[in-house]
Amino acid sequence: MPIDVDSEEWKEGRLLDPLEVHITDLLRNNDEQAFTLEEITNHIIEDEADALFLLDGIDEEQALEEVDEETYGLIKSRIAMKLEDLGWRNFIEWKVIGYDNADVGTVYFTNSDKEPVSPLAKIQDVYPRKFSSIEEDIENLADDVEELQYAVNNLRKENY
Repeated sequence: MPIDVDSEEWKEGRLLDPLEVHITDLLRNNDEQAFTLEEITNHIIEDEADALFLLDGIDEEQALEEVDEETYGLIKSRIAMKLEDLGWRNFIEWKVIGYDNADVGTVYFTNSDKEPVSPLAKIQDVYPRKFSSIEEDIENLADDVEELQYAVNNLRKENY
């Protein structure tokens, strides 16, 4: 059933990032495991690239073989940025495994059920809706003030 775009449901709705949805689905569906950036990238390219418009028209079974190094790097960078954002907001957890003096280790990512704890994450996730309603109230007040000014000007004209 369609909803009205002027309704509260529409105004309070959230725009979802398809890449974020696919990454969090992968990690939630395998929450007993942790994955490297390469494993997540390969999964996205093999199974989700067409759906995410990352690789238009490429056969999913041959996707990894057909992606050149530069395109792979760009997709991997985009996924890394999304993982950083998800980690910052506590939707995922990450740890470096195998870190010692001789080796920099490997970063692994997994699902997190923690509540977002960063005040900035809360601002990003919760407050925009509140600010948009405040902005709407201010716009309505501005309209009311404009109507009052118009009425006052009309009264002044009538009295002169």
